Amino acid sequence: MEKARTTPDEVGIGRPRRWWSRWSALLFRAFVCVLGAALLLWLARAISALSNDGTDFFGWNLDKACADRGLSCGALTGFVLPWLSLALVTALFLIGRLWLVPRQRRKRSIDAPHEIVPTAGAIAGEVVGRDELCKVLMDSVHMRDGRRPQLLMGGVGTGKTAVLVQLAQMLARHKATPVAIRLRDVKKDFRFSDEAREQFLSQVHGRLLSSAEGDRIWQYLRQDDRVVVLADGLEEALSQDEHRDDHIRIALTRAKEEKLPLVIASRPHDSLRGMDASILELEPMSEEAALQYLGSGDVQGDPRRVDWIVETAGVAEAPLYLRIAHELNKERLLSHLVSDDDEPDGTVNTRQLDRSALRRNLLDTWNSALIRGRLYGHLPLTRDQRRATVTFVAALACAGLQQDRLEVGYREALVLGTDGERVAVDHIPPGADHWLTDLFAIPGLTAWVRATLPPLEDLGGQVTTRLAATWGTQLGLLEVRGETVRFQHSVLQAYLGSLALEELLKDPRNRDAFLTPAFEGHGRPGRELLIALVLLSRHSAAKRLAGGVSASAMEAREIEAAGLGRLVGYLEAQADRHAFDSKGLDILAAALEIDAVLPADARRQKHLAWTAAQRWASVRATDLRTLEEAKLGFIYRFGEALREVDRLTKAAHPQMLPKPAPPMEGEDHPHRADVRQAYRELFRIGFEEPASYPVRHAVAQELGAGGVTAFLALRPDFQEAIEALDTGAWQRNEVVWRKIVMSAWLAPLFLGATRKESLSGGGERVEQLTPTENLARWMGRVGRPEVRDRWQAAGGRDGEPRVQSGPRRAVAPAVETSDGEALGERALDRPVHDPEAVHHENPGSPWPGSRWRPAELPVSIEVALAQGFKYAANRRERHPRAQAEGRGDLAENALELLKRSGFWFSQLTLLQALGLWALPDEPEGRGGGKRIPGPSTRDVDGSDIRARVHHWVDVAGSLRDEGREPRDQGSAPRTHRFVVEAGELVIRALRSSRPERFMWIDEHGVTSKIGASAINRAELRKHHLWIPPSVGWSALHPRAQQLVADILILMNLADRGDDPRRREARLARANRRDLPPCITKDRKRLDPNREIGVAEGSQPGKTCPGECDFDLCPYPPKGEVNYHAELTEAFCRRQQTLLGYGFRRRRRPWQAMLPGDLTDFWGEMARRARR
Repeated sequence: MEKARTTPDEVGIGRPRRWWSRWSALLFRAFVCVLGAALLLWLARAISALSNDGTDFFGWNLDKACADRGLSCGALTGFVLPWLSLALVTALFLIGRLWLVPRQRRKRSIDAPHEIVPTAGAIAGEVVGRDELCKVLMDSVHMRDGRRPQLLMGGVGTGKTAVLVQLAQMLARHKATPVAIRLRDVKKDFRFSDEAREQFLSQVHGRLLSSAEGDRIWQYLRQDDRVVVLADGLEEALSQDEHRDDHIRIALTRAKEEKLPLVIASRPHDSLRGMDASILELEPMSEEAALQYLGSGDVQGDPRRVDWIVETAGVAEAPLYLRIAHELNKERLLSHLVSDDDEPDGTVNTRQLDRSALRRNLLDTWNSALIRGRLYGHLPLTRDQRRATVTFVAALACAGLQQDRLEVGYREALVLGTDGERVAVDHIPPGADHWLTDLFAIPGLTAWVRATLPPLEDLGGQVTTRLAATWGTQLGLLEVRGETVRFQHSVLQAYLGSLALEELLKDPRNRDAFLTPAFEGHGRPGRELLIALVLLSRHSAAKRLAGGVSASAMEAREIEAAGLGRLVGYLEAQADRHAFDSKGLDILAAALEIDAVLPADARRQKHLAWTAAQRWASVRATDLRTLEEAKLGFIYRFGEALREVDRLTKAAHPQMLPKPAPPMEGEDHPHRADVRQAYRELFRIGFEEPASYPVRHAVAQELGAGGVTAFLALRPDFQEAIEALDTGAWQRNEVVWRKIVMSAWLAPLFLGATRKESLSGGGERVEQLTPTENLARWMGRVGRPEVRDRWQAAGGRDGEPRVQSGPRRAVAPAVETSDGEALGERALDRPVHDPEAVHHENPGSPWPGSRWRPAELPVSIEVALAQGFKYAANRRERHPRAQAEGRGDLAENALELLKRSGFWFSQLTLLQALGLWALPDEPEGRGGGKRIPGPSTRDVDGSDIRARVHHWVDVAGSLRDEGREPRDQGSAPRTHRFVVEAGELVIRALRSSRPERFMWIDEHGVTSKIGASAINRAELRKHHLWIPPSVGWSALHPRAQQLVADILILMNLADRGDDPRRREARLARANRRDLPPCITKDRKRLDPNREIGVAEGSQPGKTCPGECDFDLCPYPPKGEVNYHAELTEAFCRRQQTLLGYGFRRRRRPWQAMLPGDLTDFWGEMARRARR
């Protein structure tokens, strides 16, 4: 397994700076060391003089010289020697104590970082995939000017503590002193510095001579700015205090005033609102890093199977799954074959499983290996003792799920007597003949424990809950803390709790007794409980599918299905209680995932999807960040559930799928129609999303992954989008405009994914669109009028529909004047026969005698169409939704669209798409495999690659409609500067076969996250995408980082506001081949920190100089409606770092302003991001 490259050209973030002492401290140390050395030299001279009759090794006889000057020599010696003695003692303290004690602790932080992080628990192995994030955090806490607390925010089981462990190790390697604290233990009016001091002194106490010495060492390290505090578990701090938010904010303010280097890890919660801290969202680990970790060490097995499991199960999303997969892979339990000493059911079953089911199987396999002793085999526990341990721990996990707590007390979980001890055996209900002496508070849980535990004689003695918790600590399941236990991983708690939930939810009384308190109260239910319910559904579905076709098996399946159906109904009712809360989305997502594995006639998929779409625009949360996270999580899980339902519907076994009455001719199968309607609701969610670009982007990606079923479902919507485009309805309605944008996004994706199926007929009505015809409709609206006429006459290459559906209206491009009025608006609604309407006679039209021409694409829709091509180009041939026939057509269409497009951003996007298609793909092994249709660069030398890319740059816009461009561009270059720069990066990507280093898929996606390190793709793996979503700006070459930053600045200037017509006018002004002065010369006019309510307003053009033809400044105030997203503080700080310092300033050729001014601008952008 090849490791990440570390050369400067291959790493987006360089090595962090070391923690050096202050110059004053260095000079003081050098001074006292010199004086101490002088004293030692004086003593050595005295010894030499004694042994040589008063003459020292210098040849001096000071005793003789001072014989007549005793008073003077005595005064001088009496004055100098105490100071030299003091200097020697100080030097010894600095070297022997002040240097040695911190050095020993730093060594411990490097060798065993999990030992200095109190919340690390079982995180004892290597932490991978977080190097870039740790580097960013280190740079942030190292910067004294403007230092703020760094808040690392991540959801359930995302690996926040693992990041702190790796950060502690990296800090120690760079001469800092990391001090980790657990915020669950803090008291009121706490200070982060005081808590860190107590933790540091407790860890070095054994090496100190006195407590005063420890205080001096701490003060020295603080003054030298070497202490970095790592605080974990902010969501647990002062959880019982009603004023906890105030205490936390005060503590953060104090830390900022003290300039304390502070990194805090926390789950998202209400207390984060308005905190004076830089927030970094913890991103999922890259699959490349996960594979590197799984392949480390002496591991045998099929790497392709491991790769598939990592990608399908989403192992990189949670460290627990990564740890489990690593342990199973070491024991060869991920392989297909089972060795002689293995049990037949001991390996992971991966047949036809979705993500949740595969995760459940991974956990089941790990649990089985733990019980059988394949894992933690060095512990002297029998198989029955291990099974009893898992049973008791599962019961405690179930109690924690009900209380929405990772930490569970014995008093809450068990029924205790008045003296606090567990109840005696005679308190067990009559008729319960069992050795168990503990009763659990949750009704029905005790019965499940009794039924699951092995016989007493097999255990070698009585086992209690406390003893089992101690064993569970040794097995890495939890951590015992006095009268409570704490689960080290929330996902593990969810899985263990699901083992007991299966029995609890069968009985109606037990079900109500468990679920009612679990769903009531503020912030409930917890996400762990919802995860447990989904895992439970996959276990029940697996048993149902494996039951056979006997009468008893069918009856059992019906009982299981009925139980899951009731659970879905309960979740739907609870979602109604949270109808306008982000928690309702979490509940609905769990209901959709559970509903996906129900029998076809019991599914409520269509109704659940409709409910989500109806409430979507009204959902609220405490802050926008929490709301966006909830929406994104719902979209991903919704899409996964729809694909699972689609798969089950297509591959339903006869006895598993009821046979309704045959559909009438032209009608759909009822179950398939439900799936298609659910896809339409997902599409509706996408274009009705009011504010979040990432959410709309996620919807488009999930729809594009839906393949044929999604395309067939959305054909009516695509037709409506085309008609809205022709009638100009998009200019008056933002929702209609977003619907057209999403339709353009999806057109190339569906052609690349469904071409083979769409051309095979399949019994569909011939008058409906095929993917080829759908794309042709969009392509036919770009380019010069005569080019578009020829395209229409030729039928859009593969056949543009010749039948005109609905009334057509001519559309004139809206051009905004200085006073905000739009020219051409009067022609907007004129019918075609109006003599003043904008039209052209077209003798070559497929409609002879008509003067109608399809409306040309607005610039914003042209951009969306180009982005759709790049999304499709990112799919490698091994992608499940990529087909060779569609890829060939898409590559040719992309080159054609590049010639026709007039807007520079569209050209840049298509250029990168062609670069992705040009990459050689070898799906069948290194050096072999089929040639990918399109402009592949396999067996092409470097000069040919450069010539080919330069040809693409030269033909960009050669067939554009020049009538849509501003007239005064005489001095502008032939090709936009950003397009030329992107072409050079494409050349480097093709030469290196590292597209993630020099290209990106989505500008917002790559700049909004740090991402993981770029790892060499030397081995064959089943990667589906050239550039996976886990790649962030840290993987980009510095040259690419600076380019994408300025691209987003310019696009945010033009593509903003909630009025599609005015937005189109601004894009038209930005449709030039030169750059505005605010990008090239003077960025002060952007004024990025302008407030939204200033008196003079923030209308585009307000701060532009008189000679500027763009009229786009100032930068849109934060809070104003913006189609794109805000740049993050970390990314803006990175731009400052890239510019360098002193004489080593690095600017791009188009940045003609002073480097200092550019640095100041990115500092203002960083301050904007903090607001």
